[in-house]
Amino acid sequence: MIKTLGLKTYYFINRNEQLRQPLTYLIIGGTCAVLDIIILYILVEFLKIWYLLAAAIAFILIVTLGFFLQKRFTFRHKGGKNELRYLVFLFITGSGVVWEISFLYIFVEFLNLWYLEAAVITKFIVFSWNFLMNKYITFRRGWV
Repeated sequence: MIKTLGLKTYYFINRNEQLRQPLTYLIIGGTCAVLDIIILYILVEFLKIWYLLAAAIAFILIVTLGFFLQKRFTFRHKGGKNELRYLVFLFITGSGVVWEISFLYIFVEFLNLWYLEAAVITKFIVFSWNFLMNKYITFRRGWV
């Protein structure tokens, strides 16, 4: 019964692009976030790399992985100009980090929200920003 329910859910989601894309984006993004932390930890604790440099290295590695996974599985994009699309993806992801820090600061300092509560709200805002920008800019068919 559970297997049948799981298969029915899978097929339902897979047929509905408006549902499949955000869910796939969220799964890949969440996986990349966890891998980013793991790589950061390995670089700092085992390879003794300065934490800010390690964070930059981890970010570039994970953004690159995320780009190819999102391209292939979320947006199922088969077009060319991957170098330009990667730069746009990198810019959008980087701007998401700026949005995240900005909203976190505003929510905590001016709206007096608890920092973890603010972080959860911020994650949803940045997730929406990154998803929509990548859907309608980075992986939009025909723009390059």
